[in-house]
Order: sequence, then C-alpha cells, then structure tokens
Amino acid sequence: MDWLDAKSETDPVVAAAMAHYQFETLHPFNDGNGRIGRLLIVLQFMVSELISEPLLSVSPWFEMRRTEYQDHLAQVSATGAWDEWVQFFARGVAESAIDTARRVDRLLAVQQRYTAVLQEAGARGVIRDIAERLIGSPWVTVPRLASHLDKTHPAVNAAVLRLVDLGILAGPFGSYNRQFAAFDVWETLSAPIGRVRDPGDPIRRERPELGDDDAGSEIE
Repeated sequence: MDWLDAKSETDPVVAAAMAHYQFETLHPFNDGNGRIGRLLIVLQFMVSELISEPLLSVSPWFEMRRTEYQDHLAQVSATGAWDEWVQFFARGVAESAIDTARRVDRLLAVQQRYTAVLQEAGARGVIRDIAERLIGSPWVTVPRLASHLDKTHPAVNAAVLRLVDLGILAGPFGSYNRQFAAFDVWETLSAPIGRVRDPGDPIRRERPELGDDDAGSEIE
C-alpha cells in the first residue's frame, strides 16, 4: 500500500499496470491471485477517480490471452520488459472499456424497449416493478421477487406470466420450473468480449419466434 501511495502521481493506467505486476509477483494467496489482482485494477481506478462506478470488467480480455498475459509478467521479472507489459496492459484496459460501454449501451436500449412494450400493453404496477429489476437481475423466481418487492405470491406470479406473454421473460426453467429469464439482458451480460449486440438490434420479442433449442444458442 505504501508503494501504491508513492505512485499516486503516476498516470493511473501505468500505475495500475505496475501495481498488478507487483501483486501477482507477491502471490499472497494460495488461490485466486489472478482474479483478486484483476479486481484490484478496478478498485485502483476508482481510488484514482479514473472511473466512478465499478462497471469496468478487465478479466475476460486477459483470460482470453492468458498465455500472452503470463509471458509478459514473466518477462518483466526476467528482463525488466516494463514497456511491453504496460502497452499490453493498456490495450487490455482500453478494449475492455470499449466492450463495457457497448454492454451498457445495449442494456439501456433493452430497458427502453421493455418500457415501450409495457406502455403499448398498458402494463402497470408490479409488472413494471419486475421489469425494472431485470436489467440487474435477469434470472428471477416468483418467491424471490415476492420477497424483494414485498408483494403477494399470486400477484407476482400473474405479473411474471404476463411478462412471459409479452416476450420480456422466458420460462419457466429448472428442475422445479421456478426460474424465469430475461434473455435480452442475460445475453448482453454473458456475451463474449466483442460480441455484444448493437443497441439497435431487435430484442427477442421483435425477432422471429425461437424454439427451445434456439434459446440456448442465443446465450452461448
């Protein structure tokens, strides 16, 4: 932490690249050093006020280039190849930021489309309450929604089935047929880096009817 404080005047991306190398070299835990180290990148950006919310996810980009990532870290230790590591790190942060922005834009577009569908259907009350939660929690169950919204089970169940009719939710799924999913949201959150749908792409309600076999391929 003292070392990080001493780097407070350094460009925040360069400082994060240096700190990440130091943390991974220390390897303080038996397991999870990579994941925690990548989480610390985001926290360091927040401390330096480069970002205000922990929306940036850098793990997918580095995980897709694990061998190259590990080679760069090893080369810093072996030969002091800091320039190459910082350039690689900065490229990962930049491409991750672009990907994150695309996901946020797509989620906002999906939310707007959901609002339009609900307005067209004249849906109000608990139906809208559930729809608003889907952007952050695309997989839901009736009992969990009833608890979070402080609504009765029958009221929530009816609202969920109405959202299924409107094409916003799909389901039920699971061994007990209890789960429902907003696939437009889920596929945006889970899509591989660089494969997020454009904001203007149709939502499921606007696409040709999908069978059960197609639903899985939509979110692979």
